[in-house]
Amino acid sequence: MSDDFQSGANIEIVVNPYESQPPVAGRYVFLTEIGAGALGRVYIANDQRKKGRRVAVKVFNPRMSTDIEDPSGARRFVRAAREAARLDHPSILSLLAIDTVGLKGKKRIAIVQEHESWPTLATVLAKHGSLSADVALPIVDAIAEAVDIAHEQDVLHLDIHPGNVFVSPSGEVRVSDFFMRSAMHDEVTPQTPIEGLFLAPEQKTGGELSRATDVYALGLLLQHVLTGDPPDASSTQPLPNALDLVVERATRDNPDSRLPGMEAFRHALKSPAAYRTPVPSGVFVTPEVSAPLPLALAASSDVPWFLWGALGVGGVLLVVLCVGVIIGLIAIQV
Repeated sequence: MSDDFQSGANIEIVVNPYESQPPVAGRYVFLTEIGAGALGRVYIANDQRKKGRRVAVKVFNPRMSTDIEDPSGARRFVRAAREAARLDHPSILSLLAIDTVGLKGKKRIAIVQEHESWPTLATVLAKHGSLSADVALPIVDAIAEAVDIAHEQDVLHLDIHPGNVFVSPSGEVRVSDFFMRSAMHDEVTPQTPIEGLFLAPEQKTGGELSRATDVYALGLLLQHVLTGDPPDASSTQPLPNALDLVVERATRDNPDSRLPGMEAFRHALKSPAAYRTPVPSGVFVTPEVSAPLPLALAASSDVPWFLWGALGVGGVLLVVLCVGVIIGLIAIQV
């Protein structure tokens, strides 16, 4: 949900205002609230059609929910939800339904997602402050992989931040909320910008969105998990293993100058030093990788090709000369 979304333990249980609410989408019954953020509140709900199954219902606040009174706004939310619902992967929390709920005579938008009991990355960082590179890089790589899968289906995330990433004790990752920010973007303009710690410049002002928009957010997240510092320009804490080069390339103001996608981002995590040399804007160059030569080629040398040619010609002439000498000796003996 929002950058300050909370999940897991230490959440105060509040009175459920939707106790008498009819089941969302005809099947999901509210149980209790488990979190809150700037965009709305999150509840655990029971799936009446699958005994014992729990889901998360996220109810948008009144500011966002005003869009559903406008038919074009409602269509935008449904369209964005349908696109996100296509995603089916173990590292992505599935979007199950979208509906409206009533509270004091007012309608609010509600979406239903899988419920994940793992703590969010935000919770992990709140406990540990920051993560070592050995711990952080597999997590960030897994996030990039999940978002790349969505990109392949033309779905942008647009809300990558620690509160939308769930991490298991063994380091597995699940990414949620491939939906909200895309549904909101049509309302954002230079005159009505939005704020967010992990939003790219073009996203804050209603500019054109692309895969590079998600690259920017993941670059800020990488810096955040390694330093524990808020993801802003004033953070100067050095990053280990030349990873500051990856952050710099991912978070350039011009989208065309950033790493062009999550595949490039994942490659950069493995070979950050390759990004010391500037390359033309929007061009991803795969750096050369030093690797042992195959055994059959190990005897090769750096002798220029024209010398090899000269040696070859010389060898042929030597053979001809030797044959001529032998023939001459035989002729003399005869």
